[in-house]
Amino acid sequence: MFEIEVIDVFKISGRGFVIGGEIIDRGTVLKNGDTLICRDYKNKKVLVKSIEMVNFGNREINFNRIGLLVDLEESEARSLIGRRLYEEE
Repeated sequence: MFEIEVIDVFKISGRGFVIGGEIIDRGTVLKNGDTLICRDYKNKKVLVKSIEMVNFGNREINFNRIGLLVDLEESEARSLIGRRLYEEE
């Protein structure tokens, strides 16, 4: 299973929203086009359009942080902050 905890959400004009999170479990490989499921709301599914590694701060590198470009409305994206998203194997 692949799982992240959503820490922040921000918009990139003309592209969509980015979900920034910390990887909790990297049991499978996440790819563009995969769908993540919200652990709290099983019917909430998030399509991953693009994946970026995120480096918070310039003094240390944390390879557990990731940014996912998704196609969601602002209210949907913001509702994911503090929640966990996963992909089953």
